[in-house]
Amino acid sequence: MSQAPINQGNSKNLKPIDLKVGNCSGAKFYIRETNSGPLLRKEFKGNIKKLKDQFQWLEEHGEFPFIPKVSNPIESLDSFSYEMPYYEKAKNAHECLDEINDKTFSQILESIESLKKEKDEVTVDEINYYLKHKLDKKLRQCFQNQKSRKITDNNIILGKEYPSIAELTQELNSHRNILKYGKNSEIHGDLTLENILIESGKPLFIDPNGENTISTIEVELAKLFQSLNSSYEDLSIGKIKLEEVLSLNEHHFFTQLKEYIRSNYGDSGLLRVYFHELIHLARLLPYKQINLGHQYHDFLDLFIIRSNQFLKMVKE
Repeated sequence: MSQAPINQGNSKNLKPIDLKVGNCSGAKFYIRETNSGPLLRKEFKGNIKKLKDQFQWLEEHGEFPFIPKVSNPIESLDSFSYEMPYYEKAKNAHECLDEINDKTFSQILESIESLKKEKDEVTVDEINYYLKHKLDKKLRQCFQNQKSRKITDNNIILGKEYPSIAELTQELNSHRNILKYGKNSEIHGDLTLENILIESGKPLFIDPNGENTISTIEVELAKLFQSLNSSYEDLSIGKIKLEEVLSLNEHHFFTQLKEYIRSNYGDSGLLRVYFHELIHLARLLPYKQINLGHQYHDFLDLFIIRSNQFLKMVKE
């Protein structure tokens, strides 16, 4: 692996490019012109482990046609970068959702399935750790950082009363056995719509994340739920408000996704996906609290409403 001087960065002689969507990490992007076409260099300074892990995962899965080929990693003590083809005409799936047809969406699901390589059964210890660190700890962290709402207070959202976060999380934890069915697998780990590029009608998966503790197929599919069920991307950029999310008609692809899950993993698999979506929402809340201001409360309220909906679903 190439080395770069400390504090010099890896890309100071390259042309910077602004890629906003799908870049929550604070990474920077640059274009390098080559004889065979432009390459995109992604660079991060600071805690470089996540980007190094991302490069390694992409490199290890580069045999799949839906995984971009990465190359030329450069590391220093405070920065890491790598290159991949610059898909200049590609759009992320969130940006062009209305242009995607059923065939392309089916290709996304087929790609997820072909990536899957089942390993060991999910253990009780993994589930306990997952709920403690991705659900309970993240929610407590949010309420330690704010004074206007308390974790033990009931919540009034859009004129309706909901249980407190403390009560909701206790009840969610009481249903942890729902998560124990299934096997850990090869997954991308962060497959929201903004991390899927569409080029010439075909999907490309970018920006994987291995920090999931549990890596079942339901964890993967729950990321698509985040986008299609909860309008994650639009809510993040303030394009849509909570009441609009709740009033949206069910998206055609969300219906298709649910049918796919039922067909392949049964009603119990669908319930697990709904549960994992809640945990994905919860684990993002401290980040949203720091970076989104008032929009954070829409995310918190959405978590509360979706949790209440899920618990009703379990009881039925």
